[in-house]
Amino acid sequence: MQDRRAYLNFGRTSITVMFTERDRILFLKEIAGGGRQLDQEVAQHQDLKFSEAAEMRRGAIASAKHDPDNEIRIAIIEAIRHPLEAVAAEIELCLRYYKVTFRGQPIDEIIVTGSEAIRWIVEFFSARLRTGCVLPDPFAALAQQPRSKAALESPWRFTTVIGLSLRGLDEGKGEKSV
Repeated sequence: MQDRRAYLNFGRTSITVMFTERDRILFLKEIAGGGRQLDQEVAQHQDLKFSEAAEMRRGAIASAKHDPDNEIRIAIIEAIRHPLEAVAAEIELCLRYYKVTFRGQPIDEIIVTGSEAIRWIVEFFSARLRTGCVLPDPFAALAQQPRSKAALESPWRFTTVIGLSLRGLDEGKGEKSV
């Protein structure tokens, strides 16, 4: 088994697409965009200051479920639809490149992490890319769960931090780390 995985880190200033095989990176691409661009789109679309748009977007996306009748959320989705479509098109190009270049085990799902990852954007990418996208729980492997409400509500935002801290623990024991 080749143990290939796909990751999408949706950050504040960029989106990273990465394909790995065990502990080796096969492909890595940074895509311009991220949460900051979404806030800019909302500000322009709603004729708001950037800070107001950022606060509005964060408040509207805070709930786990998409409310189709909420007018603010509808306006935000309308404002960010174009940049999300552009990101999805870039990710599709990365997936095509992967399929041609790294023949073998197909990508069945994309693990989505990052400070801007939320459930309904993951659902959008799953539908648009026709590939399952999942939000991981990096705390599941830990003996002690966090107490922070923010960490428990969106654990995928802490994936990089957990991974780096575990790597440090492995190195201290003299073990090979991923």
